[in-house]
Amino acid sequence: MQPRVLLLFGLAIPVVFFAAIVILAAQVDGYSHVSQTVSEIGESGSPAELPWKIAALMVALFYLLFSWGIYQFARANSLSAWPAYLVGMFGLASIGIAIFESPHPLHNSIWPCNDAGLHGAAGSCLVLAEGGLGRATGQVFLDSGGADFGIDCAQSHTCFRT
Repeated sequence: MQPRVLLLFGLAIPVVFFAAIVILAAQVDGYSHVSQTVSEIGESGSPAELPWKIAALMVALFYLLFSWGIYQFARANSLSAWPAYLVGMFGLASIGIAIFESPHPLHNSIWPCNDAGLHGAAGSCLVLAEGGLGRATGQVFLDSGGADFGIDCAQSHTCFRT
């Protein structure tokens, strides 16, 4: 697959993820977007457990394909491949998040912070990858045959607690 096509999976990730949240949350009686986590949509015993797992695995696959596109782009432009590796690690951690649904102990307890779990591992990879992409390229452009999408990595800031 061409790097350009693989990079478009990065744009599909939030679309699929947020569509899954909106559609599947409606299947869970009493679910609140304000007071509950998205993991609770697909928790064990939820009516949306299987569809959530499928959507989460699809998002994980998209991250892996996106990371392969970043890798190819980096190599073709003599840039560091570390952002690709980190986004790929996020994709792998996302597979674990999907397989070990909440409240499974592995969903939240295999990262050094007890309450961070796979989410903490995955999030750390994305924070590091974002910084690497921003420093390496300043700005990444994806040309989708007529439409240009600009992602200004250097202007994006992600915070997390220590």
